[in-house]
Amino acid sequence: MRRAELHILGKSEGGPAKPILDNYRPAFDFGSTTVTGSIEAPNGDAAYPGDTCCVVVSLVSPSSCRKARAWLSSRTAGRSGSAP
Repeated sequence: MRRAELHILGKSEGGPAKPILDNYRPAFDFGSTTVTGSIEAPNGDAAYPGDTCCVVVSLVSPSSCRKARAWLSSRTAGRSGSAP
């Protein structure tokens, strides 16, 4: 589990149309590897498109990643989004 600051893209930027609820399970793209994980929303609340919040990210299986990666891409329902 890792704490991360997450900016959720707005719908016009290609982000979700609905809020992200606790235990949201996107696929994370680490360059050459894609790993399913889960996101725990802050205090169990919903995170809305356009919000920036602190979350806890857990991966289903271990994956290597360079420390202090500046961005991460995730995919849900066939749509991709990147966070700078």
